[in-house]
Amino acid sequence: MSEKKSSNEITRRGFMKGTGLAAVTGAGVLMGIGIKRVDALPAPGAWDSATDVIVVGGGMAGLCAAVSAADAGAKVMLLEAFAMTGGNSSLSTAWFNAANSPVQKKMGIADSADSFYKDSMKLSDNRRDPKITRIMADESGGAIQWLIDHGVVFLDVVEPAMGSPEKRVIQADGYGAKVVKVLSELCRTKGVSIKTKARVLNVYSQLSKGVEHIAGVEAEIGGKTQHIGARSVVLATGGFMNNKDLVMKFLPQWEKTLVSGTPTNVGDGLMIGLVEGADTVNIDRALVTPTLEVKTKTYLTSGALTGGAILVNEKGARFTDELTGYTEVSLEMLKQKKVYEVMVEKCHPKVTTFIEKNIVKRADSIKDLAGMMEVDATVLEKTVGDFNAATAGRMKDAFGRQIFREMLEPPLYFMQVNPVLLLTLGGLKISEEAEVLNIRNDVVLQGLYAAGELVGGYIDYGYRTGDSMMYCTVFGIIAGVNAAAVAEVPCE
Repeated sequence: MSEKKSSNEITRRGFMKGTGLAAVTGAGVLMGIGIKRVDALPAPGAWDSATDVIVVGGGMAGLCAAVSAADAGAKVMLLEAFAMTGGNSSLSTAWFNAANSPVQKKMGIADSADSFYKDSMKLSDNRRDPKITRIMADESGGAIQWLIDHGVVFLDVVEPAMGSPEKRVIQADGYGAKVVKVLSELCRTKGVSIKTKARVLNVYSQLSKGVEHIAGVEAEIGGKTQHIGARSVVLATGGFMNNKDLVMKFLPQWEKTLVSGTPTNVGDGLMIGLVEGADTVNIDRALVTPTLEVKTKTYLTSGALTGGAILVNEKGARFTDELTGYTEVSLEMLKQKKVYEVMVEKCHPKVTTFIEKNIVKRADSIKDLAGMMEVDATVLEKTVGDFNAATAGRMKDAFGRQIFREMLEPPLYFMQVNPVLLLTLGGLKISEEAEVLNIRNDVVLQGLYAAGELVGGYIDYGYRTGDSMMYCTVFGIIAGVNAAAVAEVPCE
């Protein structure tokens, strides 16, 4: 593609073109996201630079898209609004929920794509997109192998997930921070041009043979507006949990909930898609996880609950199956005056980190634990005793919990916790090829793809630990491969 493009060949779609949610969102919401202009833009007379593929967002989905596009031979530019790559993925504990993965095979755990698909649909009450879910079932194991082939190391551990008792969750070594570091360094090795503090504001299109194609983007880089030509764009900007206006509009039940995550997750990709006429899926769904420590606002992975931790209220009693699901547990927590997470160090490696940082407090007996939490010692002793009996298989759990591991025996650790808005689950509608679609399931703009937390259809219902990182990986790869294929088509 040439560096310069005649402006009379480039057009942009009208504001909020299309129907469905995109039609009712309104200019006020678009302006609320911080996009400077939401009306149709005049085309630039010339591009400041040009590339084959532009990836917008440098989290797990964006990095996978950039690597896979580069693998396919495309010249790739990655634009990340934050000061560094990684996004929310860099904050994660890097669990991946996969079917028939290499780690499962290594550990002798039998699994199948069909079983994964049936489990996924059952847990969501058949509300996940069946086509997207089928792809996840068929491709997740191969995507794990792709990550391994590209330098990501996985531990020899396979666990059940919060939300599902099946042993499918595997963990990458070094948590999310190391995974994104490996992929970011790989991008640079493969010649991907990475620009941080680079916020994409709009996309441009050109009309060719009656069809509109991606032509480039407008971005603010280092405080300067630049127009960058490209044959395809992958939107991977994450969710909108840090945009108060959008949270209030689509997730009012969580508007007062604490928020965790990268501050640039304000919905830029969502707004760009809506401007181009995209439809959305389950935009009112969010993942609210129960284990944010109240004083330091530090998030402890739900893996500690899977490992044997419990939640107790101000009376010292459990009140729910801690692994029934993120949202379900969080809603039950909101009914209590106070909630504490009680654990032992073996529940999860992150607990050790919390011990070292003095985030959790230690108790050498249940009596001491009760005194420190200011709860009834008799109630707490029965609570822990019953849970240990269920863990040992001597009785059924009163709340129907099915996943047990570590016994809760001194020394015990605890912290007061609150729910935290971790992910927005719904988003743009995409095809099986990761193309952005409108309400009629037509492609809104040739060469426009999306992946990760930005898109809906899979993690919206029945969320399980590891679903998000896996979704980002599978469709990040798909988006990158297809974006590179579009980029091979010569400009006219």
